[in-house]
Amino acid sequence: MNVVSEHDLPPAGHELGGIQPAIHSLAELETAVETIAHIESRRRTVLAAYQQSLALIEAHRDEQLRIDVDGRQVTLDDREDALREAVADYVTAHRADVFDQGTQTRHFARGSVSLTKCKPRIDYTDGQTKSLVAGRLIKRYGLVAKLTAFASRIKIEPFLRLKAELDVAGIKKAFEQGQLKRPVLTRNGLRYVDDEEAVAVKTDNPSGRSHTPDPQS
Repeated sequence: MNVVSEHDLPPAGHELGGIQPAIHSLAELETAVETIAHIESRRRTVLAAYQQSLALIEAHRDEQLRIDVDGRQVTLDDREDALREAVADYVTAHRADVFDQGTQTRHFARGSVSLTKCKPRIDYTDGQTKSLVAGRLIKRYGLVAKLTAFASRIKIEPFLRLKAELDVAGIKKAFEQGQLKRPVLTRNGLRYVDDEEAVAVKTDNPSGRSHTPDPQS
């Protein structure tokens, strides 16, 4: 679909030639300015049409990624999460009925359910996120201020951009080695999760849940 109008194009024959044009007169200078104006106008027209088309595509995509459940529209992701949670609840409560003795996997026509062991990990307490915890630690211990002061002393402060990140793997290792205690983790919005059993659902789809594609990528 061509969205470019005459207003977005310079008049025929009224444009400087050459990939790297050279200007030799006031007339050519005016032509160059006029051409730049047409280029800007064309860019705006094309991008506006693209954004409009993109909005329609995204709206159609979002509509197709919803289904009706008991008269309510829910997203496919939410529906899948609810079903996985229901599967986990049932398997946990009725494992003797689900699994044959000595096995931890039950196969069905389109997939299977299994009991798996999750490795210990560092998690966040209710309401906490990685960025919130990192921000609290930075503020509590003045990490950025200390690094900035050090950089200032050695005359490199103008050339540094400081970004502090939470080292979750390092925190886990320090806890397991006894360098950090549970109260310290809790006080900072963290918790250590020991080995725990989980229910895994695998289907015959090769990659399981696919992320929603970004039309702009």
